[in-house]
Parts: sequence; structure tokens; C-alpha cells
Amino acid sequence: MQSKMGILTFVLLLFGTIGLVLNEFVLEWGRSATLAFAASNLIGLVILIILHSGHHTGKPD
Repeated sequence: MQSKMGILTFVLLLFGTIGLVLNEFVLEWGRSATLAFAASNLIGLVILIILHSGHHTGKPD
């Protein structure tokens, strides 16, 4: 399950980043597209933080 969430995280981050760049320089779809792509990035980052914090045990390696 965690590997699927990891893949979903990077798909969301990739989609959001590429969408923001394309919207800024090529497509110019407007504010709603910018907010949608930014939300995708934000959701991806939140999932990444949650997954990363789950691996932390507090014990040194």
C-alpha cells in the first residue's frame, strides 16, 4: 500500500509541476488551472511528508 502511495505522490508532484510550468509559459489557461495544479502539488507534498514521517522511528541507524 505504501509503494502505491509513493507512486501517487510523485505522479501528483510531477503533474502539478509540469502543469504549472506549461500554464505559465505556454497555455495561459488562467487562475483556475493555476490553483488546480498548485493543489496537486500541495496534496503530493502532504502525502510525501506523511509517508516520510512514518518511516522515522527515532532510533539512530
